[in-house]
Amino acid sequence: MGPDSPSSSGPVTVSAQLQNARFLLQFLKAIQLREKGDVTIAISDNGLKLTTEDSKTYQANAYVQKELFRTFDLKGGPGPAGGDRGEPETCFRLRGGTLVDCLGLFGHQPGAAPVMCLKYSEGDPLRLWLEDGGVVTEVRARTRAADRLLDFGFNNADIKAKVILQAEHLKEVLSDLDLSGSDGVDHVEVSVDGPRRELRFGTSGASVDLDVSIPGDSPVVTHFSSSSVDGGGGGTVVGGRYKCDFFRVALRPLAIAEKVSVRVDDRRVLCLQYMVGVEDRKSFLEFLCLPDDDDVDLD
Repeated sequence: MGPDSPSSSGPVTVSAQLQNARFLLQFLKAIQLREKGDVTIAISDNGLKLTTEDSKTYQANAYVQKELFRTFDLKGGPGPAGGDRGEPETCFRLRGGTLVDCLGLFGHQPGAAPVMCLKYSEGDPLRLWLEDGGVVTEVRARTRAADRLLDFGFNNADIKAKVILQAEHLKEVLSDLDLSGSDGVDHVEVSVDGPRRELRFGTSGASVDLDVSIPGDSPVVTHFSSSSVDGGGGGTVVGGRYKCDFFRVALRPLAIAEKVSVRVDDRRVLCLQYMVGVEDRKSFLEFLCLPDDDDVDLD
């Protein structure tokens, strides 16, 4: 499958093979914030990181670790950040819809498990070979130089609230919320109440207000922590108002995830991180969103 020798148009940056590319298609669909938006692909010794952004407010990331590949061969000089392990060795962007369409050539068929070979030489098109049932399709997707991505500065040291719970349960709970915007709902309020040990979601529409609470001692919650934003200790209510547009996308992975981590930092930046099983390993999707006010600026 694929060529026996690397491309002669330049040094091979990465050559890799996935035994089943179906999960990669699921990941790309999950993080596609805009139908015609770009996806930025950063390649490092750790694997691939796929990133999409919208409105300088939302960011979605999918991690495809090196261990998920059958083979993963990265060649070339040090990365732009000095070549430390884990820093991007190369980074480019392309149309996310193009990549979804390419991987979807076989991915929609029942029981499809397409093998995918990937080759990329810096500055060249991304080359993919998809094989399923003996049929091989070759794809060349045009790439462009990556733009500067938003830096949310979301660090563990700044996290003020963290709740981990079973994804299936959260999906059921949030099904009661109207995120369609049909009742004038344009925001979701998310709060972690430390003193009451509750995770709350709420919407307010023209005809009805809805609030959903999940107790911290619920069997579906595996971790609950909250600390005071002002450093006073003892816990407080941490959270903010976030646009429905973000939630409609950020909740997609609930259908494929095992667990979800809801985290809020001291600037009220919200991070939803999903743990997804990929065969006998785990991978992660994460969605970051600024609160809908003028108090937080990433520039």
